[in-house]
Amino acid sequence: MNSVLPLPEWIGRVVETAPHFVDKRTLAQLFSQCFGPISHRTVEDRPLVWQISNGRAVTETRAAFEAEYARFNASPKYRSGRAKKTA
Repeated sequence: MNSVLPLPEWIGRVVETAPHFVDKRTLAQLFSQCFGPISHRTVEDRPLVWQISNGRAVTETRAAFEAEYARFNASPKYRSGRAKKTA
């Protein structure tokens, strides 16, 4: 996951409307809009750079989305549905 993938438009719009720095709960809400349900506890385990500001851990929104999109893109894809029976 070292190479940074360009963010698609639909994610870029979310990133541009979000604040530049976000806390864990806000980041989890933003991730949930794009990638499905994600808890703030899950976000804590991500290898992101956090800094303490006014007693809260915050991180850069764009960098977090680039890392999460690379993780999402690398996840396995599955086909669903029943196989058709051939007689």
